[in-house]
Amino acid sequence: MNLSKRLYLLFSFFPFFITGCSSDSDAAYKAFLSTIKDDSKVIANAPLSKDLSYLRVNIAGLEALMVKGYIDQDKLGPIDIWYSSDGSVLRMQKGRYLGSLGFDKNWQNVQLQDAPELSNIVNRFKRETSSHQLRSVASFYPEQQYFFSRNKTEMPGYQSALQEKMGISVQDAFPPNIPKSLSAYLNPSEIVWVSEKSLSNHEKVQSNSSHAWYGFKKYNSSYIQVIGQQCLSADFCITWMPWPTQ
Repeated sequence: MNLSKRLYLLFSFFPFFITGCSSDSDAAYKAFLSTIKDDSKVIANAPLSKDLSYLRVNIAGLEALMVKGYIDQDKLGPIDIWYSSDGSVLRMQKGRYLGSLGFDKNWQNVQLQDAPELSNIVNRFKRETSSHQLRSVASFYPEQQYFFSRNKTEMPGYQSALQEKMGISVQDAFPPNIPKSLSAYLNPSEIVWVSEKSLSNHEKVQSNSSHAWYGFKKYNSSYIQVIGQQCLSADFCITWMPWPTQ
C-alpha cells in the first residue's frame, strides 16, 4: 500500500478518536503530525492532548509517536490499536505485541495460547522473593518456568510458525537492545524484567532472534509495565513506552 492510500485510510479514522475541545484537538493533531522518525527531540517536546493515549515507539532505531485509535474486544482480553502519522498500525494485548502493519517487518495473525499475564508473573515473583529474602533474581527464578505457545505469520515472506513454544523468565539484568532514547527514562535499579523467548529449533538456530522484554516498575503495592520490546528478527526490534512517562 502506497503512502497516500495509507494516509487516506488513517485520516478517515482520525475523527473517531480525536475528542475534547477544539484546542485539545488541534494540539493532538499537531502532535500526531509531528512524529518525525529518528528525531527523539521532536517527540519529547510534542504537544499532547489529555484526552488521548500515546505510545513512544522505537522501530529498529527510528522513533515514532503513536496514538490509540480504538480497542478491539477479544475473549483473551482487549486489544489496543495504535496508529502513527504514516499509517502504520500496532496491535497490543495486555502489554504484548500482537502484530503490526506498515513497518519494514511485521507479524500478522498472531495468536497466543495459555500465555500467563505478565503483571501476574512479576507480582507473584516479587512476593515470593521478598518472603525468601534472596539477593539474586536468577537464584530463585530459573529460566523458562512458565511456558505457552504462539502462532504467527512473518511478513514479508508469509513465513508461518505454528505452535511455537515460548519460555518466560524474570531477570534483573538490563536488556542489551533497549534504545538509549527510551532507557534514559528508566532507573535500572527500579525495573524488574520479564524475558520471553522462543524455544523452537528454528529460533535456537537464529540465536533466539524473536526475544521479547517487558520492564515493570513498582507503583504503590503492585508492579506496572513501563516499557516493552519485541524483536521480530535479530536486527529488527520494536520497543514501546507509554508516553509521557509517569
